[in-house]
Amino acid sequence: MIDKVIKLLVGLFSNKVAEQAKEKVEEQPSLNKPKIRTTDRKISIVIDPGHGGSDPGAISGDLKEAQLVLEISACLVKMLDQAGHNVHITRADNHNPLSRNERIKRIKAAKANILVSIHANSYHKPAYGIETLYNSTKRGSKGLASYIQKSMMGSFSSHKDRGIKERNRLYVLKTMSPAVLVEVEFINTAGDFIKDNTEKIAEAVFHGIQNYIEKKK
Repeated sequence: MIDKVIKLLVGLFSNKVAEQAKEKVEEQPSLNKPKIRTTDRKISIVIDPGHGGSDPGAISGDLKEAQLVLEISACLVKMLDQAGHNVHITRADNHNPLSRNERIKRIKAAKANILVSIHANSYHKPAYGIETLYNSTKRGSKGLASYIQKSMMGSFSSHKDRGIKERNRLYVLKTMSPAVLVEVEFINTAGDFIKDNTEKIAEAVFHGIQNYIEKKK
């Protein structure tokens, strides 16, 4: 089963990276064993943990965005695989550099139906909330963003709903249709929440993706 969980893109990932990806999934805790809802429609999905390698992303104390979003993504990949989807991930660890061009190359090589990029927000002043970004020029992206945002707020109703936002200039959202970027919270004000809820966040994103897929039947 684990061999299926992360199908690293052919010709772009070494065997060593593939093994690291599998180990990352196996390391994830299974606290409450989330219910995995399957759907008759099985599709190909790319999960993109933001940053990585020499780029830690936003930092708050000992918390680094790149590591937190990788843990969320590993949980999400496992859930999607258990639901029967063909799942790809752009990076498997925080040690190997991943340039912008290489990330784009991996996303496009997957020839997937959906792209979901996972990030943690940050701001120089106190800020709070969950938001999902999309490219309005990419068909289906706004709908996917809406379903994921709704699912996230259903799971974390006490958090500020920052809604869905159009971000056509983000390079990762230009790569395919539909594509969204989920900002799971602000690391500088809610870092401990992210750290303590990686599996629950992944589950909320998972259900948003499933709801979108079912609607597209």
